[in-house]
Amino acid sequence: MFSRRTALIAFIAAVTLLTVLAFPAAAQEGDVFAAVQDGQVWLYGVEGQPINISEAGGEEMPQTYTQVVASPDGRWIAMAGYTADNRYVLFLYDRQTGDLLPRASGLAAGYPVTFSADSSRLIFAVTNPAPQEGQDAQIDIHLLPLPPGEPTIVTVPSGVGCGGGSPLPTDQLYSAETGGLGGFALTLALTPSGLVYSRDCTGTQIALVDLETEETTDIPGLSHAAVSPDGTQLAGISIQPGAPWPMAITVVDVATGDRRDIPLDVVPDQVAWSADGGSILYTVRAFDSGLSFEGEGRERLDAFLGEGAPVQVWQASLHRLDPASGETLEIFSTPGHSIGRILPTRQGVYVSVVPNLEAWAQAVAEGSLDPAAAPDGGLSLVPVTLYRVIDRDPSGEVVAENVRLAAMVG
Repeated sequence: MFSRRTALIAFIAAVTLLTVLAFPAAAQEGDVFAAVQDGQVWLYGVEGQPINISEAGGEEMPQTYTQVVASPDGRWIAMAGYTADNRYVLFLYDRQTGDLLPRASGLAAGYPVTFSADSSRLIFAVTNPAPQEGQDAQIDIHLLPLPPGEPTIVTVPSGVGCGGGSPLPTDQLYSAETGGLGGFALTLALTPSGLVYSRDCTGTQIALVDLETEETTDIPGLSHAAVSPDGTQLAGISIQPGAPWPMAITVVDVATGDRRDIPLDVVPDQVAWSADGGSILYTVRAFDSGLSFEGEGRERLDAFLGEGAPVQVWQASLHRLDPASGETLEIFSTPGHSIGRILPTRQGVYVSVVPNLEAWAQAVAEGSLDPAAAPDGGLSLVPVTLYRVIDRDPSGEVVAENVRLAAMVG
């Protein structure tokens, strides 16, 4: 069985081979964000020109990035990924000094890098050496004070053995943008009640760790879990009794474990909290249609996808949920395979959209693209677009094209 780490390396390596020659063409005044482009991490919206904040690390920097995340106060930008010799490393950029600091190697595959709500600590997981006989697999969670000092390390159990993947570039990009295979991202966050983390690689078993006693309390039956800005609540997706698909958002009080299900009439996909914590954001993927190909075109697609495999077209949308009333509002919709990243700010919500597969499938059918032979597998035909979404403007506004792993800064 492939490990989650092996699968992550495979799809991230494929995604990172995508080389984009143009910088964001439509960056809006006032938008400050970091993102991966052309194999480097850039900071956009500062002094009019993008700033390469990763090149100072030289050969030690990742060749394939998995994460870019900014601290809430905008000072720190963490970037993680795999080096050319397959080490999973973490670097920290200090916007105040311009320093680029190596912080860790041997990160635990799949786990996110996060900051505390007050930007005083950086939280990340490192693979624990082989446990003693009879012990479960473990990870070491580091809570690093900022500016960097001596970390607090908490060792917790962690499941292993996840694998899988997809040959489709849209699925690869969706996994990369959400930070989890098939969109099932793991959770790792510091809260006033302790450390919330995913106990296994599926992201569906979550626990709360008391940092003083290291006692662990399970928070079962929740996936795609997001922590509220104040750290007091979790919002995620759960399956309701008798329902074949998850049709509810579940809100959990982190301190008490009390939970409340908010039924929906659609299947939610990704979940996040608004910047002020007053509402919950969730995405939906709705099947639109299938693309038809015949003759040699269908044969070429079959050779790569398997005989008769469908080429589907989707509509992606973003919705706002009032957890008190249960009322929902669609605030953004676009043709697209999926919405990957949800980046709430007080000025609006930013989302990354993975496009549909039409251009890629057409190129394969025409014979102008052989995904198995192309260096990037055809990822250049499915560029990720960053949108800014303002309520009552469901069309959104393009902020940047051909950027990945965007993180709003400040």
